[in-house]
Amino acid sequence: MNQKKTIAIFTTDQGHKSISDTIAKTLEPFFNVHIFSDDNFMFAYYIYIYRFFPNSTKLPFLFFKQPLLRKSAAIYLDLQYRRKIKKFLELHQPDIVINAFWMFRPSLDVLLKDSHIRYLTVVTDPWSVHPFVASTISESNLAFDEQTADSIKALVPQAPITPIGWFVRDAFEKPFNKEDVRKHLNLDRNKLTLLFTTGSEGTEKIVPIVSDLITTNLPVQIIVACGNNQHLLEKINGLKKNLKENISLHAIPFTNELHFYMQAADLVIGKAGPNSVFEAVACHTPFFAVTHIAGQEDGNLDIIRELKLGYVEENPIKATKLLHQIIEQPEQLKKFANNLKTLAAYNRQAKEKIKKILKIEA
Repeated sequence: MNQKKTIAIFTTDQGHKSISDTIAKTLEPFFNVHIFSDDNFMFAYYIYIYRFFPNSTKLPFLFFKQPLLRKSAAIYLDLQYRRKIKKFLELHQPDIVINAFWMFRPSLDVLLKDSHIRYLTVVTDPWSVHPFVASTISESNLAFDEQTADSIKALVPQAPITPIGWFVRDAFEKPFNKEDVRKHLNLDRNKLTLLFTTGSEGTEKIVPIVSDLITTNLPVQIIVACGNNQHLLEKINGLKKNLKENISLHAIPFTNELHFYMQAADLVIGKAGPNSVFEAVACHTPFFAVTHIAGQEDGNLDIIRELKLGYVEENPIKATKLLHQIIEQPEQLKKFANNLKTLAAYNRQAKEKIKKILKIEA
């Protein structure tokens, strides 16, 4: 019997964790999997921006496309991480390395350049690719689709690329019955159901919209997934005072059962992070983007628009007006059904494609 080979996956506890966890679960039956996770001190700053000023990141995203600044950033990050990564590699002796976080790329490129270790990079921002992400050393950069691949080629022509789809967690891709899911969650099975997702850190940009929607006279069920933001959870719970009988409002903290809420929803509303968008797609639920991290998530808005997966409106007043129209005419949500199913089927192939790349027998 052949001994299992070893894979090392590099990630963080942010949105990249969903991607790396999906890859790990896919490969665990065939490999010994070890996870390297390390959060940079800059995440404290990032979380603040994420929650309150997501539009402020546009200029830094563009600014750091300059070659000299990219080179300086690579030197800094290599100094910060190389010792940790080298120690991890020496400890686990992996046969394969999969990197899902751009901050580790400079050190991995140096350490793996002349090694026997197979090396794959996951491109974690579709359509809005920053040139810093792509590795010219790795065997391939795993990209969402052909358009993402073209973006990488334009920025880093020498980087090898494989379009593969998005790595969506199994729970979101399982078949389900909406009525049964609502019963499981103790939700009203007949009301139009809107789910606000705020990302793992809980963006507060959705509060004015929720505050306005609860004034409607039509029956509607609103769920707000508050992530790790306790302040947001308290704000939404505060809105429950004096609710009209036609409105149901549920505030939930961070949960590992978000897939159930996406399955129960008729529309998902929130920050257009790639995981949130593609998880909603996997549940065949339209997505309404009301905010995004400027720069790195610009392409996600284009994906929603061009692939006709839902709505994009970041002006809170206009977004609220459109949501009132949807509440009045929910049948309009049906127009997205075929596009959602098509993209969900494409993304489901990602797990099989990475097994094929790694030459795993079915």
